[in-house]
This record gives sequence, C-alpha cells and structure tokens, in this order.
Amino acid sequence: MYGNDKRKPIGGIASCALYPADAARISAVTRQGCKVTFNKAPYEFELFDEHSSLSEQMVAENGILKVTHRLTLVADRNLASAWLEAPFTNQAIDKGLVAEVTLTDGRHLLVGWSHRFQAEQPLRLSSLRSDSGTRANETPTLTLTLESRDNTFAMPVIQES
Repeated sequence: MYGNDKRKPIGGIASCALYPADAARISAVTRQGCKVTFNKAPYEFELFDEHSSLSEQMVAENGILKVTHRLTLVADRNLASAWLEAPFTNQAIDKGLVAEVTLTDGRHLLVGWSHRFQAEQPLRLSSLRSDSGTRANETPTLTLTLESRDNTFAMPVIQES
C-alpha cells in the first residue's frame, strides 16, 4: 500500500517508543508514509531481543474494511517496571497510546494513529502479563499487549535525512 520495496525476509521489532495518544504531531501524509514529531517524552524501556511482535489483520465485515493492530512487547520486568505503575496503565487504558515501532529490517511504523481517525483509535491495553521464569538463570519478564482498530495498516514513518 505504501510502496513496492523489495526486502529480504527479516522479522521482529528492534525498538519501540510509546507515547500518549495526543502527543503525535503529523506534518505530512503521503503515499510513502508520514512525518511525525512528538510533543511529549516517550515511555522508556528496552525490549528483549526476538520476543516482541506487531501483527495486523484486515477483515471485511458487510463491505467495511477493519484492521486490528496487536503490538506485543516483551521486556525485563526490572527494566519495564513503569508498565506496572498507575500513570502508565491509566494512560494505556483510558486515553491510549501511539507507538513508533522500528522493525529489524530498518522500517519505522506509526501504530495507533491513522490518517482517517488520527488519534481517535489509539492503542489500548489488552493485557499485561508478568512471568517469573522457571529456572534460576531466567530473567523475569513483562509482556504488554496493546490493540487498536481502524481501517488501514500501520503507516510508515518517513525519517528526516
């Protein structure tokens, strides 16, 4: 939808920045993507390698296209403990979040904001799971799942040169 890039298959999320839904400022939207800045600081955390994912599913119901975005982030419980605190969970439940996701292939996507709905359909908390691990050398993790629904796949972010 946003270009015909030919890339080697390489999956996964390299990094993700989460912002309050109203923090995104879109300066341009083209067929190639959008230019975005944020007027608030992101929620900071470091992801576990090769554990996080973004899935998007388009379905047609009675001739209407609907896209469900599911962003699953896995982090060290000690490094992402802010996810357990009220300011973050209240934002994720009540007002929602927008994510700038960097994929391992280098692409950047804006999730939780769309050209049609803007910040009206942000990512919202679907679940938050804490795992202790089963062995003494395992790191305790938090798995945060955020979801949103609109009518298009995540928009590519045009990086400033």
